[in-house]
Amino acid sequence: MDKRIFGSRRWMLLLSAMVAVLAGSPASHGDGVVTVLNPPRFEIDNGRVTVWYDSGQAVWGMTARDGSVSFSNGVSGVQLGDEESRADRSSVCSAQRELGHDALGDYVRLQVTYPGLPQLDELVWNATLRPDASYAVFSVSARVRSGVPETLRGIRVLGLTEDSAVQFGAKRDCWACFIDSGHQGGTRVAPCFEGGQASHSSPATLLLHDAAAGQSLLLGWLSWGGSNPGVQFTASKAGGVTAVSADCVCHADGLAQLTSEPFFVSVESDPLAALEQYAREVCRANNPPIREDTLMGWLSWYCSRLTMTEEFVLANARVVAGQFRAYGVDTMQVDHGWEYRDVVGHWIANDRFPHGIDWLADELKRLDLQLGVWIAASCVSEHTPFFAGHPNALIRNADGAPSVFVEKWHWAPHGRVFSLDPTDPDAQQHYRDSLQPLVDAGVRYYKVDFIGSSGSLSGVFRDPQRARGFPMLRYEMQQIRDVIGADSWLRYCSAPSNPYCGIVNIGGATVDIGNATGNWEHLRNYHMQLSSCWYKHRTFWHNEPDALIVGEGAENEARLRCAWLALSGGVVALGDDLTRAAPARLAMISKCLPPYDVAARPLDLFEQSPARIWDLTVNAPWDTWHVVGLFNLDQEEISVQLPLARFGLDGVPVTAWEFWTQSMVGAGQNPLTVTVPGYDSRVVAVRRARPHPQILGTDMHLTMGGVDVPEAAWNAGELTLSGIAARVPGAQGTVFVRVPDGYEPVEAGLMRGEGVLAVPIEFADREATWSAAFRAAGNGEGE
Repeated sequence: MDKRIFGSRRWMLLLSAMVAVLAGSPASHGDGVVTVLNPPRFEIDNGRVTVWYDSGQAVWGMTARDGSVSFSNGVSGVQLGDEESRADRSSVCSAQRELGHDALGDYVRLQVTYPGLPQLDELVWNATLRPDASYAVFSVSARVRSGVPETLRGIRVLGLTEDSAVQFGAKRDCWACFIDSGHQGGTRVAPCFEGGQASHSSPATLLLHDAAAGQSLLLGWLSWGGSNPGVQFTASKAGGVTAVSADCVCHADGLAQLTSEPFFVSVESDPLAALEQYAREVCRANNPPIREDTLMGWLSWYCSRLTMTEEFVLANARVVAGQFRAYGVDTMQVDHGWEYRDVVGHWIANDRFPHGIDWLADELKRLDLQLGVWIAASCVSEHTPFFAGHPNALIRNADGAPSVFVEKWHWAPHGRVFSLDPTDPDAQQHYRDSLQPLVDAGVRYYKVDFIGSSGSLSGVFRDPQRARGFPMLRYEMQQIRDVIGADSWLRYCSAPSNPYCGIVNIGGATVDIGNATGNWEHLRNYHMQLSSCWYKHRTFWHNEPDALIVGEGAENEARLRCAWLALSGGVVALGDDLTRAAPARLAMISKCLPPYDVAARPLDLFEQSPARIWDLTVNAPWDTWHVVGLFNLDQEEISVQLPLARFGLDGVPVTAWEFWTQSMVGAGQNPLTVTVPGYDSRVVAVRRARPHPQILGTDMHLTMGGVDVPEAAWNAGELTLSGIAARVPGAQGTVFVRVPDGYEPVEAGLMRGEGVLAVPIEFADREATWSAAFRAAGNGEGE
């Protein structure tokens, strides 16, 4: 056996025993694959979970090593027409073990094959384990026997009923459920039960968490490419989990072969870690186009809507070029309102852009900027020439009439809106004809909106054999990607989200943020969704938290919006009319630029609704610290205790510096508590206290050193703290330094309160060196 795969003696012995003990004759293939015929039961165990299959009963199960979470007697099968087909105790099978390696490391895969079931040529069940992982991945594939008239309609990867023993949790009143809605809104953590019963479903992910028992059970799909997966569970306070179903439904005529999407089951105790593990497997399964850089731009919608003109765009572009280009902001995205008559389906510039899109793109290039566009590429208004000339290119109803997507378009001249049929050649040509001129003009960012209509399950398509639903959504988006090219940024909007993983670069992480009007109920929902999707950033795609709008509204709301952008780590879209924003508000924007590009973890997501504590671990070459976002979406002020144990800092001296107030937090307090005013945020840098002078924070960027201080070092011989700061020419900033007992600064005039030194910095270029000299004070000893 290849001992480089898994070094655990327990793992090796179990696999050896599986080959040696199971009934039948093992056949070695010489490539890490071993096949055993007619095994009664087999299992694999990686030290954290055990997966077993009982071929005598045709059922399977999974158990955490300590037995805290488990299920048994799970069944798998297929849907043929209106009938279900699956193996039973009389079915003959073979088992195969394969050792392998992929992007996430080593694995062992177990495969059970039933070669001759009624109506099926083959039914195959797979389970994959990784060493020391708290999860397993399952899949089922089937091939219909030639001559069977029924169409393959779906696969059940896991079915558990009340007859199945599900062991989970201790205190059911404490159960919470994470639910991925599959859209830009609605993803949340909620109490599991309403009354004594619970029923939850998702097209992607469910996670059941019992905080009292320290247990979590995650059930999630890893892809959405060939079918329409869904997962559901029911539970009662009296009986616990009573049923689980994980099904892949396929809507296509004449389907004779199907493999389920991979199904992920985790028994990781920490629910945040479980979601992050799940996201890494999603990334491996879909290979999404994650880029080294991130998109930073300006968005027209909130500051102009349909009053936008080409001169308005250029006026804002000049502000971007003058103040934010050096931070990396390089894209001016014109939203809805640039196109013919403000309707969808005829993608040429309207009268407010008299020089056309090519001219605008060229003008932006003169400012070292590029153009991005909003486009509803799958939609066709009845007011467009294409609708009149190509009625057969639209998705149709059963009666043959074009299916209406929107009965009355919200904006004048209103009218009905229809959806292109992605399988129709004329529709496919329309995608190309609409997008290629934009590509030729130099557009490199495409925000594709209102695209979910092609996922209709009831619509009639030209090609009835192409799978409908999620696979059709992907088929359409892939056509768009093929035209715009792999080097363009592509974002979905107003559509089911997860199916686009692997095609788009950018995913909307939450609902539209809206203008800064103090709509706190809406912003609570925005914050809940954004908190719930951190794990998708740079695994599914680049998260976009929607526009940063700080030029209007109250300052406390502006602080919240800056914290959301800076700590969510994602795509930047400036949303103000920058020509009218006050200088102080423009300065707030720069404190978010460029993004650190790592998403903070919502530490209390399963404890508090909405989550109040986001933790961003900043890893700089010169130190590691925690930037903690504290959010208060209620009117009354709150006190939040910093969870130092979760930072790995329990029982050790720490420093804490708050960004907005530029002040020390809780000096001498244990525990550390921060007061957050109503409808506001606080952002705190928490560092391990050193015995010598050290950086507390800065006023230049919300990461307080993660982006704005690339280098820093303490020289013990010269008693000097020095470094390099990074901003833009003409900027000013301050590095705040803790002066511990035993030291005093050489320039005492820079002291700002007891124990804090403020080091001013002026930028003649993009980088500026800074230093602070010290000497021993009192009886202290310099280090």
